[in-house]
Amino acid sequence: MCIVTWVVSGQDFAAYAFLERFPKLKRKLEAEDDVWSRGDPVGTKRQRVDGGFSLTIFDEDTTEGAVAEARRVLLALEPVRAALEGQEVQSVLRIGLYVGTQKSFVPVLNLSREDLQFFAQAGVSVTVLGYPTSEDEDEDKAE
Repeated sequence: MCIVTWVVSGQDFAAYAFLERFPKLKRKLEAEDDVWSRGDPVGTKRQRVDGGFSLTIFDEDTTEGAVAEARRVLLALEPVRAALEGQEVQSVLRIGLYVGTQKSFVPVLNLSREDLQFFAQAGVSVTVLGYPTSEDEDEDKAE
């Protein structure tokens, strides 16, 4: 399984105000993903230390097509990325790989030099995360 999410955040980033310029994206993020402000609760005892948003770009059982879809979406969101220039934010593409099941024992995600160059020129850092899982956990979810 592979999940690719674009996360933009910054200590003084007013995400809701920023997204007013992009109402279609704002509606999508509020309905399907996440937008937050500094000070918003996280769990029962913590608060957000920054403002930001996260957009799920890819969520599939395979890694096939993940990088191409991330590039396609980020290219389509060029006006948003351009508006972020000069803001005190981090722009990160988080790629989560679930490892350990029969379908995804050792998933492979290829990032070519051209892919990495695209993300760098887009001002987007890339982080790859591994989430261990097992067949037992999949069976628990099915019950």
